[in-house]
Amino acid sequence: MIRGACHLNIFQVNHLHAMNKSYSSILSSIAFVALFLTGCGGGGGSSSGTSTTKAGAPTSVAGAEIAINPIIKFGAGGSTFTYNNALATESQFPAGLINGAFTTSENNATGELTLTLSAAGFPNDLVLVLSGFLDDGGDGLIDSFSYEATYGTVSITGSGQFTGGKPANPDVDSSSIPDVSGAPTEEEWINYAIGKYIVVIYDDGEMEYLSITDSGNYATTDEEGTEYGTYTYEKLTETTGKFGQRESDDTGWSW
Repeated sequence: MIRGACHLNIFQVNHLHAMNKSYSSILSSIAFVALFLTGCGGGGGSSSGTSTTKAGAPTSVAGAEIAINPIIKFGAGGSTFTYNNALATESQFPAGLINGAFTTSENNATGELTLTLSAAGFPNDLVLVLSGFLDDGGDGLIDSFSYEATYGTVSITGSGQFTGGKPANPDVDSSSIPDVSGAPTEEEWINYAIGKYIVVIYDDGEMEYLSITDSGNYATTDEEGTEYGTYTYEKLTETTGKFGQRESDDTGWSW
């Protein structure tokens, strides 16, 4: 299942290089606030004992990325987006990679944020109504939400995650929000990554979900199914960490 070079969306890392059935990688500029993807196949993981609190609607999604099957990255300017449904897990939405523009509107009475996405690749606008925002771990950043997506006559509800550029929780004093730049320590990895999913996007556009099961085991899921293996994580410098992986197959373990 392991293919060529890739990058991990949640951690915003550099490329990983595959070697046969396994790879060893250097992770750069890792944000240690990985999130579980309850809306992205296989359900969500536990929060490793961290607290979850309600959050207000974000004032902006500029620079943020959400995963709802598909994955949507919002431009830093707050007006453009890149939509990636390469896995097409939610087949009622358009497949492929699509760029377009979006607008936002906030309903202060209901705590909802509405995103309207328009693109040449969309015969109809994709309208996302986000609500039920949650701050996992109480770090002052919004991690997850509920959504209702309307695309033409299709309406879908579910749970989504902020998988990059997470917006601040407006209900929390900004001075209390921790610095999540740089590489996590081994302790931070255990506290924030275990029980969560990481979105892996390869250079060829294919995607898979890597679930950090515990401190040494993982599972990867893509359109071909699910495979399992073991891993190690080590912080190397303030900005880099090392993620070593080996995958199991019918003949046993291999590096």
